[in-house]
Amino acid sequence: MSSALPEALIAGATGRTGEALINALLSSGRYGKVHLLTNQPMETSSRHFADWHVDEQQLSPNAIAGLCAPAVRDVFLVLFADRLHSGRDVGVHGLTQAMVEPLARAAAAAGADRLFLVCPLAAHEQMSQFIHFYGGADTTLALAAMPFQRICILLPTEMPRSTASDGFWAGFKRAYLGQFRMMLPQSVTPFTPERFCRAVLKVAEQEGRNIEVFDAAALHKLLKTQDALA
Repeated sequence: MSSALPEALIAGATGRTGEALINALLSSGRYGKVHLLTNQPMETSSRHFADWHVDEQQLSPNAIAGLCAPAVRDVFLVLFADRLHSGRDVGVHGLTQAMVEPLARAAAAAGADRLFLVCPLAAHEQMSQFIHFYGGADTTLALAAMPFQRICILLPTEMPRSTASDGFWAGFKRAYLGQFRMMLPQSVTPFTPERFCRAVLKVAEQEGRNIEVFDAAALHKLLKTQDALA
């Protein structure tokens, strides 16, 4: 049985979250090599880092699925958020919603076992209720049909809880008050990019064969447990 460390692929590593995720994966010691999707060759002195260079014209949604992705165990897809873009992102592809499904298919075809869909949000968005930033049910269903052993969607905002038994008027009240979420944000501590990526790494340390969505409450709980054990 091989004792070699698994490898990982990051696509869409833009902004502070992308940079923090690269640093977190490289410093974790969990991966023998981390591949980064880039639009130009990159030089590095780290033997644990490699760039997957793909020209811009090859990244149309119709062309992506035919790409030959690196053979890795874990795939991290970081959705592009223009408002969180960084001037240091030159050479790194931003990952749009339309690219998620075909890129996931390319990774699955190369033998990837686990997929982590990372959805960065600005602080004020984290303090508002659930935003369908990653495409919602359609994207989830498409990913679920792919041969991944585990799929995790990480979204640092509050997810709505099941309240079907509360009755009509309770639901109406929630819907009405929900309109004011943006103007009256919740009193919560937003994730910094570094803390969010710590939570992403903590999720990646877990094993499982399912599809899970980790909202802010679940991510905070993971980190609280980790801090208590430290």
